[in-house]
Formats: sequence, C-alpha cells, structure tokens
Amino acid sequence: MILGQNLLSTTVTTFAKRCVKIPDNLRFEDAASMAFDFATVIYGLVKRGRLEKDETVLIHSACDSIGLAAIQICQMIGARVSLNV
Repeated sequence: MILGQNLLSTTVTTFAKRCVKIPDNLRFEDAASMAFDFATVIYGLVKRGRLEKDETVLIHSACDSIGLAAIQICQMIGARVSLNV
C-alpha cells in the first residue's frame, strides 16, 4: 500500500521505498481505507492545521477509523489529545 498523489487510477508506477507490504492478516479493502484515513488526518492536522508538539487536539469520535488515525498522528507528533466522550 502507498500514500501519495494521483493514485486513483488502475495502474501506478512508483519507487519501492514508497510502498509498504500489506500484512497477511489485513484485507485489501481495509488496507486501502486505512491509507485514506491516515492521508485525511495528515492533510487536515499536519498540512492544513500545522499541528505541533504540545498542542491539544479535540477528537469528537475516537472510535472510528479517522479518529483512531488522528490519535496515532497526534501521539507521533507529541500533541495532546482531548477526547469528547
């Protein structure tokens, strides 16, 4: 699986170092949606929101795939997570 631009086509040529092997226990459909979820979070929080270490992010739905990806990206950056439960 890969993250990148212009990937909604039937054939994509890219460098092997940009690809990650899909684990045997993960279905193709789940891997495809996981890449989309993380791309959405990275674009929203990192690129557009310019999230930095020690900032706080309020996550309204931490039980769906976008919320779980947001928690992981926040932890990776060092941001605090506030959950709306």
